[in-house]
Amino acid sequence: MGITGSNGEYMVCTFEETPSSKYRIMVFDGSGNIVFKTSDKAYSKNVTIEGNNIFFYNITTGTVCSGKLK
Repeated sequence: MGITGSNGEYMVCTFEETPSSKYRIMVFDGSGNIVFKTSDKAYSKNVTIEGNNIFFYNITTGTVCSGKLK
């Protein structure tokens, strides 16, 4: 887990790969709503959020990925 965002307003959770877990990265806002989720693998320390944009290093593909938060 980690706190990120321009003002520390998001919590990033990363999960191990298991048969029952669908997502590897989930991002929650201050109200506890999920604003981003993906099955891509990353460490929480490698996830950065700036404004509405999320950037992370995908361990599986060895690439930097980006996306938009809800």
